[in-house]
Amino acid sequence: MAAVYRITEAGLNPLELILVGTALDAAGVELEEVQVEAFAGDTFIGIAKIRARDVLSEVDGRPSDVFALAVRTGMPIYAVEEVIDWTGVEIPLETSPALKSEAEITNMDKLTEDMINAMQKTSEQRSEAVVTHSVEELSDRMKNMARNIIGQVFGGSA
Repeated sequence: MAAVYRITEAGLNPLELILVGTALDAAGVELEEVQVEAFAGDTFIGIAKIRARDVLSEVDGRPSDVFALAVRTGMPIYAVEEVIDWTGVEIPLETSPALKSEAEITNMDKLTEDMINAMQKTSEQRSEAVVTHSVEELSDRMKNMARNIIGQVFGGSA
């Protein structure tokens, strides 16, 4: 029996992400990391690096979907230098401190969920804005959103 998975234009919802994570675990496939890259101008693309036995594969997806998989599995999220430079956010060289309390973990979960929702909302707004806004306005909106998200996640300043 062949496994088939279809991702619609709307992307994955949280329950589907849990299902995908559980299916990867059951199949012995490990998510090693996710990465965000600039692709085709101002469009971001997420890459999930997964390992099955000794084979490392890369799977493309929306950044919000691969972020959610990484957060749910505790795997690192990386952004290529081009993406960080494009957003104009300074990221401190030191690593972020370990979460020490349940409240901090809850806050990080909330921040992650807010980030995913913001990226989805921006994507929806971008689709609508294509008709009503100039490319420059849209680019500025995306840059501001990316600065805010990266600043919140990494503690940098825009």
